Amino acid sequence: MYPAFEVLPGESNLSHELAAQRLELLVDLDKGSKGNADEASAAAPQFIVAPIQALMQPSPTRSLLGDLVTDAMRWGTGTDVAVLNAGTLRLDDVIRPGPLSNYQLESIFLFPDETRVLTVPLTGARLRDILEHGVADGSLGKGGFLQVSGVSYTYDPAAPSGRRIRGDIRRADGGIIAAGDHVRVAIPVYPACEGGDGYDVPEAATACASRAGTPRAADLLMKYTADSLKGEVTPPKSGRIVRAGNTNPG
Repeated sequence: MYPAFEVLPGESNLSHELAAQRLELLVDLDKGSKGNADEASAAAPQFIVAPIQALMQPSPTRSLLGDLVTDAMRWGTGTDVAVLNAGTLRLDDVIRPGPLSNYQLESIFLFPDETRVLTVPLTGARLRDILEHGVADGSLGKGGFLQVSGVSYTYDPAAPSGRRIRGDIRRADGGIIAAGDHVRVAIPVYPACEGGDGYDVPEAATACASRAGTPRAADLLMKYTADSLKGEVTPPKSGRIVRAGNTNPG
């Protein structure tokens, strides 16, 4: 992981307030790991079956860790789709096979409150707009690139920004999401409420007003691995985001 007081990619400087927030988080995590290690191990015996790549540099297609987290977001909120800006995931490592603690899952997210997850209603057309922003020049391969769950699509990086998605956007079951369809989307507060990474989501205004009571992505991930995956974590299936001309879809 990046040191607590290092300026991270996409940050122009490190304010005293931001540094204090990081220090507070690290202290809390350290206390939790020392005071509750035995309890956490007994309550959440997660186990990694195969390596999961969790590198900081966002892939131009997707990351296995991003797939896992967005699956947890969609499962935990009961939404049709989940999206997550890649810069949210601050782990820079490969998660090796073996035991996995809640502390490890929590440490993936450097700023947990920025990953509180909202449920936002969108039309298919607006979902496409948001996904287009995720593969635009300012986002592709950077923190604004979107990890997704519940949808799949193909994009062409050679096309102009804003018109890169080819063909239809499809649901997890293969059905088409038409422009006039309505979907419920799980999305973190940073892009939805704060305009992070250049996203504009006015449909989130109502949900943003009650953001403090929404679940954190870290909590959804811990519950998902324990309850839905029954503690056995394997890399999610590929094929969600396909780069045109790429024979190895992500």
